[in-house]
Amino acid sequence: MNYDMVIVGGGPAGSTLARLLAPRLQVLLLEQRNMSEPYMAGDHRKACGGLLSPHAQTELARLGLSLPENVIESPQPFAVRAIDLDAKIDRIYQRFYTNINREAFDRWLWDIVPDTVTKIDRAQFLDYDSTGGTVTYLHNGLKFSVTTQYLTGADGATSSVRKYVNLPVPRADRYIAIQTWHETHEPIPYYGAYFSECVTDFYGWSIPKREGELIGIAVRPGPQAWNLFRMFQAQLKDYNIGTGKQIRQEGALIIRPNHAGAVSGGYKNIFLIGEAGGWISPSSAEGFSYAFRTARYLARTFEDASTPSAEFYSQIAWKAHFNIFLRRYRSPILFNPIFRRPIMRCKIGTLH
Repeated sequence: MNYDMVIVGGGPAGSTLARLLAPRLQVLLLEQRNMSEPYMAGDHRKACGGLLSPHAQTELARLGLSLPENVIESPQPFAVRAIDLDAKIDRIYQRFYTNINREAFDRWLWDIVPDTVTKIDRAQFLDYDSTGGTVTYLHNGLKFSVTTQYLTGADGATSSVRKYVNLPVPRADRYIAIQTWHETHEPIPYYGAYFSECVTDFYGWSIPKREGELIGIAVRPGPQAWNLFRMFQAQLKDYNIGTGKQIRQEGALIIRPNHAGAVSGGYKNIFLIGEAGGWISPSSAEGFSYAFRTARYLARTFEDASTPSAEFYSQIAWKAHFNIFLRRYRSPILFNPIFRRPIMRCKIGTLH
């Protein structure tokens, strides 16, 4: 079978790109998860907090999308409780996030991809032969091969496309996001952002959900990762956070673009969008807005360029590059206690 474009990864970035390219190109969309049947407990799921930032909301508006009822989570707090756990500074700030069910969100974006796109779930990308433009993937235990003119990796921080086509790994710091879910018996009116220098140079979080309270933190990979997480949990219990019975635990790799050259648009006729290219906020690890933006920019590449290429796509995506650059230099204000603690102590912007 011949395609104009093969997209590996059916999450927000990949599904959005497939939907935008569908009117013009023959597209094959591959996704490793089982998207054709209802989600069952124990199925693979993305380890994600499931918050849409104002920037992500803007991108959805640009795409002409509004969230269906089944995607919206309960509760919907309008405040963030920020705690410096070492200095014991506790503040509340007003913020406007949309709390979503991440699995339902991904499935909705997958479902609205038009039928003109060939969608195959439970498919594992295996290899790409650039000489003949051949993509090989595994589906239901069998190997299949198709030819394509273009290939896009939308398969997250551990992108197989980036690995198998030997593209340079974006220069970025790496963290393990560890999350646990806990039972709750009282409503929680805020999200949580937590800082602890003895545990991580990034941050931790808590998010109330319909099925319980989600507690997580991003720590450096290594044998001490779980010990650091347990230390973080012990610190939170002083504030009566995450004290309910644990329901489950999950983890994922996070790329944090803290260096020049931390993001990659791809090479020649091979493209990277979303986290696969390192497109994620270095200050908050927010990735939805970049998933939508890079999908839009790549779709525009196929509208504007006579010969679409990764170089042309990278030029169009300069605003996203610049945005990550700005956030990279904002990070020390948030994560360096020398800057953060005076700001928190003077109570600028806090709710009393």
